[in-house]
Amino acid sequence: MAEGGKSEFEGVVKDRWQLELNQGQAEGEEREEQENELLALEAIYETEDLEIIAHDNPDGHLPGGIFNIPIYTPDGFHVKITKESRLIRRLAFSAVQGRGRSERIKERAARRRASLSDNSGDEGTGSEPVLGAVNGTADRLESEKLYPIKRLPPITLTFAYTRNYPTSSPPLFTLSCCWLEKKNLTRLCERLDELWERHSGMPIISVWHDFLYNDAIEFLGIKSPYDLGRVLVHIFTHPAKNPAAPPREFFLKPRPFDTRGIQSFGHIDEVLPKVLDFNLSDCEVCFEEKPGTEFLRLVNCDEHAHCRVCMKSWLESMISDGAVTELRCPGFKCEKLILPTEVRSVVTDEVYQRYDKLLLRTALDVMMDIMNCPRPFCQFPVVLDDNLGHCPKCSYAFCARCQNTYHGHSPCKLKSELHASLCAEYEAASDARKHELEMKYGRQAIHRAVQETQSNRWLENNSKQCPCCGTFIQKKDGCNKMTCTKCRAFFCWLCQEPLSKSTPYAHYQHPTSPCANRLFEGVAVDVDSDDDDDDDDEFLQYVVYSDSDSDLEFDIDRL
Repeated sequence: MAEGGKSEFEGVVKDRWQLELNQGQAEGEEREEQENELLALEAIYETEDLEIIAHDNPDGHLPGGIFNIPIYTPDGFHVKITKESRLIRRLAFSAVQGRGRSERIKERAARRRASLSDNSGDEGTGSEPVLGAVNGTADRLESEKLYPIKRLPPITLTFAYTRNYPTSSPPLFTLSCCWLEKKNLTRLCERLDELWERHSGMPIISVWHDFLYNDAIEFLGIKSPYDLGRVLVHIFTHPAKNPAAPPREFFLKPRPFDTRGIQSFGHIDEVLPKVLDFNLSDCEVCFEEKPGTEFLRLVNCDEHAHCRVCMKSWLESMISDGAVTELRCPGFKCEKLILPTEVRSVVTDEVYQRYDKLLLRTALDVMMDIMNCPRPFCQFPVVLDDNLGHCPKCSYAFCARCQNTYHGHSPCKLKSELHASLCAEYEAASDARKHELEMKYGRQAIHRAVQETQSNRWLENNSKQCPCCGTFIQKKDGCNKMTCTKCRAFFCWLCQEPLSKSTPYAHYQHPTSPCANRLFEGVAVDVDSDDDDDDDDEFLQYVVYSDSDSDLEFDIDRL
């Protein structure tokens, strides 16, 4: 049910509806026919937005119902919106043609239009925008934008049974809509009266529904593109009376509107969002047709349509990867940015907190005079004074260059974790940049960092660490059973697994071991020897079953 449905049911045309309520509800055959019609409506339109108000309801309302009837548009239908008062006034003047007015009125309307055209520059600067509309240039651009529409917001039919319905009197009703002008609402009300006259004495609600659902667009002569600014035309065709203002002569004879036709919007800015929310669109990611309320409409991009489910998955994936500065419309070759408020409207609170922190950190990173406190438990943003940073949260004074405790003008003492990055920068730098780094950190500190980094690179490429004590071990020759020079532990050079003290070679003999039969893998073979195969087998058998502590300790004289 549309918002405010019951308030319309209670408050519209109060005098007539209250009179019927005072007369009491129908009895006998009329009541039976009314109840049967309500049951039939509930069964036929069970999938539609219908609220039934039964007889003798506890709220004391007249029996009836509230019917929200969606309006489906022809193929290729578009809407636009005009907010500028001068352009809306022209829409009002154009409505004169084709209404059967006298030639005198048409001539006066034509003269008035010509006068407005001649003074368009003055009126464009002197006229006030209607209901707080934005400036004329922005309105003109917005009015030129066409929005494809498959389904318009519903026309709400609120009906109530009278005491003598359907025998002799029609039901009371109101029509409310957010996109129809008052003139067209009046025409629809008059058309419903004509249908009652044609079907007098019969249940009429389904007839009214079928007309509004199937024929309303054609009956009103609505064509594409339909200007939603027409909802304000009555301001100029039927201006409000102002006793303080001097009497004016209007070229259009005011025609009273039917009070049963109600415009259900409070501001012109509400009309287009309501139309887009009820429209049906295809998501460009999942290709499913969904109502507009399930889409995330971006402020910066109105060319692409993505549902909230797809946008939620995509945004959470981007935020988890840390790409918070690259959140742009996922449309093809679209570079329009997504606002933080739009991100917050679809992602969870936990994901948004991560997004907010990453966005703040990214913003601070580009500010040369701000950095985070280097203490891991603090990380509070600190404003730098030259190279001095003083954290207002933990009171830590630090050097902005090396992030150690502030040391004045003394050269920075580099942290070990900064040696590799500094060495890489120094080796790839130009002579001018090298001189700048030496002046910043000191030549000796730079050279120590380079030497330490190069040593670490050599150790990584030419040695392995003992799995027990972590000592770096270099293998020059021999089999793959290694003995640590520091803790004397045995370990495998290939997989770096600790070996048993009593049977270290079992690791290379067990068939399920990853290093089975790989004791001498990688050992250089001396091809200069002319010994026969029997001598080689005897040598290998001796080495395999040797219990020596050293990989290279075996008695050559015994062979």
